[in-house]
Amino acid sequence: MASKAARKAIYLQKLRNHLKDNNKHLVIVSADNLRVSQIQAIRQGLRPHSSVVMGKNSFMRRSLEIHAPSAGKPAFVGAIPHINGKVGLILTDCDPEEVSETVAGYKLQPLDSTRRSNSNRKWGEIEIIILENSRKVNGLK
Repeated sequence: MASKAARKAIYLQKLRNHLKDNNKHLVIVSADNLRVSQIQAIRQGLRPHSSVVMGKNSFMRRSLEIHAPSAGKPAFVGAIPHINGKVGLILTDCDPEEVSETVAGYKLQPLDSTRRSNSNRKWGEIEIIILENSRKVNGLK
């Protein structure tokens, strides 16, 4: 098994490679209180045309800060304040509105333990923030 530092280096390299691909748009998806199987289904549905990156927020922030400008995508640095909580980055060449509709179209169910503790909270909502290479497009909820 690789050491902790080696795993971090591998993760940062993967994220750097995703940033260097020809992805024009960055979609930030907040996925609180979702099962791993639901996140996996979304990832598989987007796989042909998009890359879904999930992981430690500090790694995603640091990688965007360091590697986005060198990859020719300086507007992606504007995503850093939105990376908090359980979020995923979707890097895509497709229309970001189409990607957000695809993600929002999944039937999502909450985790059982969270349903009991916060009964007044809405479940299965995904907050979506879309960034183009040039500017922020919109924030949907």
